[in-house]
Amino acid sequence: MREAKELPFSLDEYRARLEKVRARMAEAGLDLLLVHNLADQFYLTGYQTFDQVGYSCLFLPLEGEPVFEVWKTEAGGVRLNAWVEEIVPWETGTDPFVLTGRILEERGWAGGRIGVDEAALTVGEYRQLREAVADAELVMLAHFISAVRLVKTPCEVEMIRRAGRITDLGLTAAVSVAIPGVTDNAVAAAGYNAMIGAGSEYMCYAPIVTAGARSGTPHTTHKRMVLHPGDPVFLEFGACFQRYSAPQMQTALLAPIDPELARMAEGVLTTLNDVIGAIKPGVTGDDLARVGYSGVAMAGPGIYFHGVFACSVGLGFPPTWEDHPLFLTRGDTTVLEPGMVFHLPIAFRLPGRGCVGFSETVVVTQDGCDVLTSGEWCNR
Repeated sequence: MREAKELPFSLDEYRARLEKVRARMAEAGLDLLLVHNLADQFYLTGYQTFDQVGYSCLFLPLEGEPVFEVWKTEAGGVRLNAWVEEIVPWETGTDPFVLTGRILEERGWAGGRIGVDEAALTVGEYRQLREAVADAELVMLAHFISAVRLVKTPCEVEMIRRAGRITDLGLTAAVSVAIPGVTDNAVAAAGYNAMIGAGSEYMCYAPIVTAGARSGTPHTTHKRMVLHPGDPVFLEFGACFQRYSAPQMQTALLAPIDPELARMAEGVLTTLNDVIGAIKPGVTGDDLARVGYSGVAMAGPGIYFHGVFACSVGLGFPPTWEDHPLFLTRGDTTVLEPGMVFHLPIAFRLPGRGCVGFSETVVVTQDGCDVLTSGEWCNR
């Protein structure tokens, strides 16, 4: 290991992460892991780039030093950010999968059991890999490393907490300009400027701002729409610090406030507070959903709620801040553990009228949870 100039964490932190992943490799009977997912590569080594198109592969043996295969243009990024010493670059115009096969052969790894995360490769990429290592035993895995990443270390939690402070600054700035006559773009720009100015890196999601009746349609965002009196203005921001995000939702209700939207807001905040109060080690996703649905019922008839009370967040690159496909819903049997971090995306929509949403990002503690974002909507 070496101290790279922009290595995000200490070498001891990376040693501990390697131990966790290698313990899981041993349990699965793997001799080698091919790591293609950028977030997983960052987690294990510190390497990052905003180019997720070019092929890269981290060769992680059960014992011994790893090898990084990257496009020649990205080799400097490995030296800048990562502790890995051996870099094997592939040249523009060559087939990187052929080089992958050569690396396996030259180091004597081709004869072992090789784990490959099927979620990190397209079907076409897997076919190319399979052809390049035709004689190797490939073991298909699903989210192998991100399952380890579910439980965060204190260092990771601190990065999320710092991102949360920046998220709060963005929301405050955005809400301050959300008045009739301005556009949703202007609101988003105020939040973006505040977060970037406060130190956020490029975010997994650009700031989301949607207003009025249009906000009642899920996954809409700013599109040069003018705000009007009585509009709900829904915002969802997630600043990023050392690639860790802390998402938070907020809604500004412009005067005159629609009584139906006000009732929805009360239901959202009740749901959010009830779920936060129920989070502790040992409870399941289903437990949280049962607690949360009482607040959903308060919002009145005709409300659309997506049914997700929490999703795992933390380390991420675009297009998502979700670090593992874990969504806590009714019927979910996931058992919460200390160190797990969740975004609680409570948002109610009334088609044709609008959306009201509030959320926090929290970490599970030994006896409950700690809110990592502003927490101003929480009854604590």
